[in-house]
Amino acid sequence: MEPQQPEGGSIESADIHISIFPHLDEFMAIDLRNRQEPQVRVVSTGEFLTPEYYLELEKQISEMLRAPGPPFMALMALPARVQALLQQKGVERLAKLFDAEGQERKESRISLFLCTGPILNMGDDEISEALSGFFQDRFPRPFVDECNSTFRRLLAREKEMVLQRERDELRRAVLGESDQFFTLWQDRPGTGFSPQ
Repeated sequence: MEPQQPEGGSIESADIHISIFPHLDEFMAIDLRNRQEPQVRVVSTGEFLTPEYYLELEKQISEMLRAPGPPFMALMALPARVQALLQQKGVERLAKLFDAEGQERKESRISLFLCTGPILNMGDDEISEALSGFFQDRFPRPFVDECNSTFRRLLAREKEMVLQRERDELRRAVLGESDQFFTLWQDRPGTGFSPQ
């Protein structure tokens, strides 16, 4: 889990905690804004990444491409500007998603957990211990248990997707169809190399 800390505080001070599983079409959201009635929910990426969201991104990226000034400088700065735009629009979209009830609330602090790397090798007991430590008896046990089971279920699916991709890549490598692996005698497209 690679947490992105909210500005000006620790992860624990965030109001909404998002766990992103890169190979899944859904993510887990823990909403702690109401400490008496915390909520956990699984959100479809289709609910988050709507056509309107994409249109707004396309419009703003198009404006970046046509920005006045020296064109090469604008192009060189484009990756950083696109990344900043994606972060800004992502946080705005999350805030809208969680304030859909129309209630006026203070600005929410959001933490992101990208579930990759070492977290994929953790066992169920380690995950349960980590989540229990995170909540530190501040929330009802049934809520913590629901978070735990939801997280483990999504993590198990993420692990399976990663393994499936590895198996698929290995199969493509054996068949000579992989762009990741090749033999020394293989004529790779676009290289113009032929061992004859």
